[in-house]
Amino acid sequence: MKKTYCSFSCLFLSFLLTLNAESIVGGGTPTSSTLTYNLDACDAFVLAGTIRDYSEFIGESVNDPSCSQLSAISTIYRDNPDVNTHSCTPGVNDSKAMCVNSVEACTYQPESDKAIKFDIMVTPGPSGTGNISSLSFFEQAPTNYNWISGPIGLNNYPTKYGIRVFKNGAEIYQSSNIATTNDWTLQEFDFSTLPDFTVDAPSIFSFELLAYCVVGINSNVTAWDIDEVVVTSTCPGDDLNGGLLTLEDGTTNISICANDGISDAFDVILTDANGSGSTWIITDDAGEIIGLPLSPPFDLEGAGAGVCYLWHITSEGILTGVDLGNNVASIVGCYALSNAIVVDRNMTSGSTISLVNGATSLEVCAGDGISDAFDVILSGSSSINNNWVITDTLGNILDLPLSSPFDLEGAGAGVCLIWNISYDSPITGLATGLNVSGISGCYGLSNAITVTRYSATAGTISSNGLTELEICAGDGLADFIDVQVTGNVGASQQWIITDADGHITNLSSFPPFNLESAISGTCYIQHLSYEGPISGLAFGNRLSEISGCFGLSNPITVNKIRTTGGILSYNNMTFLQICSDDPFLTDFTPTLFGNVGNNLTWLLTDEFGVVIEFIAGPPFDLSSYTGNRYRIYALSYNDIDPGITVGQNVEILAANCAGLSNPIVLSKEILEGGTISSLTGDEINICVGGPTTPDMDIALSGNVGSSSGWIVTDTTGNIVALPGPPPFSINTFGLTNCLIYHISYEFSFVDLFLDNNISNFTGCYDLSNPISVNKQSALGGVISVDNNMSHIDICNNNNPIIDVSLINNVGDNQVWVLTDTSGMILDFPAGPPFDFSSYSDGEYRLWHLAFNGTISGADIGANANGISGDCFNLSNYVSINKVSVDAGMINTAQGDSISICAGDGIEDFIIVDIVGSNGINSRLVVTDISGNILSLPTSDTINIDSGLGSNCLIWHL
Repeated sequence: MKKTYCSFSCLFLSFLLTLNAESIVGGGTPTSSTLTYNLDACDAFVLAGTIRDYSEFIGESVNDPSCSQLSAISTIYRDNPDVNTHSCTPGVNDSKAMCVNSVEACTYQPESDKAIKFDIMVTPGPSGTGNISSLSFFEQAPTNYNWISGPIGLNNYPTKYGIRVFKNGAEIYQSSNIATTNDWTLQEFDFSTLPDFTVDAPSIFSFELLAYCVVGINSNVTAWDIDEVVVTSTCPGDDLNGGLLTLEDGTTNISICANDGISDAFDVILTDANGSGSTWIITDDAGEIIGLPLSPPFDLEGAGAGVCYLWHITSEGILTGVDLGNNVASIVGCYALSNAIVVDRNMTSGSTISLVNGATSLEVCAGDGISDAFDVILSGSSSINNNWVITDTLGNILDLPLSSPFDLEGAGAGVCLIWNISYDSPITGLATGLNVSGISGCYGLSNAITVTRYSATAGTISSNGLTELEICAGDGLADFIDVQVTGNVGASQQWIITDADGHITNLSSFPPFNLESAISGTCYIQHLSYEGPISGLAFGNRLSEISGCFGLSNPITVNKIRTTGGILSYNNMTFLQICSDDPFLTDFTPTLFGNVGNNLTWLLTDEFGVVIEFIAGPPFDLSSYTGNRYRIYALSYNDIDPGITVGQNVEILAANCAGLSNPIVLSKEILEGGTISSLTGDEINICVGGPTTPDMDIALSGNVGSSSGWIVTDTTGNIVALPGPPPFSINTFGLTNCLIYHISYEFSFVDLFLDNNISNFTGCYDLSNPISVNKQSALGGVISVDNNMSHIDICNNNNPIIDVSLINNVGDNQVWVLTDTSGMILDFPAGPPFDFSSYSDGEYRLWHLAFNGTISGADIGANANGISGDCFNLSNYVSINKVSVDAGMINTAQGDSISICAGDGIEDFIIVDIVGSNGINSRLVVTDISGNILSLPTSDTINIDSGLGSNCLIWHL
């Protein structure tokens, strides 16, 4: 029986399954339909207006009844024909062709109205489908245009063209940037492999051709020529055959186990298939496509249980509907279907197992003597047979228990897996000692429950055979306890120290243990062996709170006797330097903190720790002890006897359980400021500001102390200077009377600073006797004339009186001194001001002298540098230069009154004779009668007629 199906193949699977080994075939000898626009009727005349008329371009169809039916529903045309006209040009084979203008831009413009367009209808043939398999046409972009019955000229021809195709108004194809040619060239487009060009109902296809990107030649013509446009639909022949399918053994049925993890690949033999297209499909029993394998062999391992069908399809052209989830009845195209290979997929699905709480892993302590029984829940099994299997982590079968619950107590440490195996048909390899990988047959293996088995055994501990010890904790000496353990089992271990109530106080890695810092009382040392996770093992927890797989040893009891000396200080200090007269020596009260012990006593030792006595207190009276360095300790102890006597060193307490505090070191000092003296005794009188006072030396004796210094105070005790060692320059200590002291002190003394008063001193110090320094002051001051000048010139002719300014002078007695330039005293003038009219011409020096008490050498004729006395001082001097001048008498040959005729053109020279003048500088002066200077002649011969105007006077200056 042979049937033909080149249609929508409205086949029912029940019918296909009756075909057995026969093939479903379809088709016949390949046929085709064409639609041609030959353009031979081209007519284009400007005057007749036919350049805007495209009605002559009619398409002619040649349709094969067994193929698609093609019909033209439009001529070839262009939008906006009044602008987008056409011309005619010689075509292919001496026929006519159409010529149109182009888009000048080099960017493809798919919406341009310059495109050549035509629309056709495609109606499906008897197979139920229709198609457009190709488009062809001739094109040229000539270098010279040639219009029939028109001009010939240079063409700015296009270099590219593009094509667009629409189906029922939707774009289904576009291609651009296609190169044009300068001569007639056939252009072909193959659409046979494009699904959008196959239809199952009458459809309109619209085509657009657009030339663009002109070459750039200087021409207004952009002609592109088209001829012989052909649209083709091709349909396959009638010799399609899907072929005959068999398995390698010649059968068409196969049974597989599809979930055993083993490949079920099988090969098939295909014969008598005919057709250019080949496709493999797998369907379910309803015809739904569930697989599209590429080629044999086919492996359905893991595909699940059920029955499926393997087919082969031979086709021509485009097939649609061959997609996963579609039904074979929806396949569209020209094809032939083979017979089917029936595949029976057997599968025993693995069940799911879990613990009662839903978990799939469990930890047990195997070997502690306590049952570890647990239940396992089986779900999802539909098989006839279910077996329990216990394996190691490598899959080796350890046991085949009959049912849950399972108890692995005593199985030892390790990891095992519990499985359930489900199967319907017989299997092999399920036996203790074999590996699950060797099980054969169609079976399902559940997930595994992982059981981690831990094992731990407590050990026995002792300290050198002892299980009870006594130590002295807190005495500053290490109390190491070594402990030995035997017989313990466990991958991990931990040493534990607890108090008497079982609370964990320490977690140590390994012995020996130093319990020196532990509090007094009783504690216990134990050893913990464990495997796997453990909880509750933390500081502060009780031993009863530990959980997990562990073993706890016997305890070692440690009785701790504890004393602590504590921390001893005085005002947070542990070293004190004190003076023999410090007031707190009779009431010394230190602070003791943190001591532990039933009894407390106080020790006074020397600086080496040898006990001098047991002292009562606090407070303590240390005033009777001589200057030396001492130590005070607090001793805490539990026994009746403190364990030390006078004369012994505190070092022996290290061997006893006694608590010795840190010491307070007392350095008791006896200080002496010493005795100081000068050549003049305890009182020195000096002149400050007078002639240079020699440095003052002071002798010191009898001073005692590790540190010392010198102090200068005013008469009220305020420190004004802290000089270095003598001799001292007293001038640096100011002008007022002062006191000089020597001080001896220890480092605790901190009051030695300027402006402090010695009455405020505290601490360990001692002052010497003072030396009083009585100061006299004599300052000649600073003198100046005329804006702080130190020199002045005066003329005896012009009121030779000068005023002098004096500042900063100090002294009981004040006197002015006039000397020559060598310092010889000439006078003791009164003033200021000073009248120099009685002094002869010359240079003088004026001084101011201040003094206290008596002076000598201040006599006229003596030199001022020789003045001496108790306390005096000369100021700076002002230099005074006194001079006298005389203009003399002037005479002329004409007398004292001269008459001349001015302006007559004759020069009137007068010679002036000067007699009796005195002065370094001199000058003739000519004035008017009012004294206004008219001329300053440079010689004694004066030309009176030279522009001096009216009457004048001649003077000598």
